[in-house]
This record gives sequence, C-alpha cells and structure tokens, in this order.
Amino acid sequence: MAHLTLPNNIRIVFEFATIFLLFGIVVLINRIMRKKKSFSKIICFILPKKIKFLDNLGKKIEKIEEEIINFFHDNPSFFKKVIFLTAISRLLFVLEVWLLIFFLGVKINLTAALTITAIIALSYLFPIPGALGSFEAAMTLSFPAIGLSSQTGLVFALIIRTLYSAEAIIGIFVITHTVGKKMIRELFGV
Repeated sequence: MAHLTLPNNIRIVFEFATIFLLFGIVVLINRIMRKKKSFSKIICFILPKKIKFLDNLGKKIEKIEEEIINFFHDNPSFFKKVIFLTAISRLLFVLEVWLLIFFLGVKINLTAALTITAIIALSYLFPIPGALGSFEAAMTLSFPAIGLSSQTGLVFALIIRTLYSAEAIIGIFVITHTVGKKMIRELFGV
C-alpha cells in the first residue's frame, strides 16, 4: 500500500495550512451569511486606487460580491444546499481517485487519495486552457512522492482526462438536443 510520507516539519506546515484554509472558508461563509464583504475589502487593500484600471477592477469585484451576498442571503436554504452538495461532490471525487488507482492495481490509503485530489485541484490553477499538459505533468511528477510510479501517474491522468472528455461530449450532445434547440428557436424565431 502506498503511503504519503513527509518529513515532520513539512507535515506540520501542511496541517497548519489546511487548518488555516478551513478556518478562512468558515469565516468567509459566516461573513456572507451576515451580508458582510470580504473579497472587495482585500482587493481594495491590495490594489492601488491611483491606477484607474485597477480601481475599476476593484469596483467590479465589489459589485459581483454584492450580488453573491444578496443571492445567498435571500436564499439561505439554497446556500446551505450548495455547500452540502459541493462537499459531497468533493468526497465522491476522492472516492473516484481511490477507486481508479485501486483498479490500476495499486492500493493507497485515504491520505494519498486526498493528496492526489489536492494536486489535481492545484494543477488546474496553471493558466493553461483545460490544463492541457500541466495536469499530466503534475500527476507524473507527484505520484513518486506518494510511493507510486510515474507511469501510474501518467495512466491515471490520461484516464481522468478521458472521463472528463466523455462527460463533456455527453453534455454537449444533451444540450444540443434539448435546451439548445429551444434556445435557437427563441433567439432566431425558427
């Protein structure tokens, strides 16, 4: 079974960062529920107001944040459902990662599955459309850190990429044959 083994000092940093991020998420959700702004205050603090473009960007962010706050404050049960369903989807993705690697013939523990899930999320942060290449590179380079081969990482990445592509193709097909036809009729009067 593959285990994630980190030196104690790095493990402590990761644990502290995780606790800090979770605390930050709870604070942000709490502020949204109390109709208080967070992002616009941070942006206004960081961006200089003397540059017109950045000032306009800050105002746009503030307007979007107001809309988000109003939407979720007016629908608190919807907000709770969104949070709950997002948490469930993330947990199911961790299970998907664990099962996929299990079917590749490798046993991993929950920590390794969570680590792979986090690396997947981080790989999509690179400003590359669809994370093409960066996702595969991240998997190939990170799998040895948890005791798996680079080849397993590449195969895993290609299978995940194939699954996502299949989901997109099915979604495009469904949209074009249901909602898409209705939209075309409404837009063009056909």
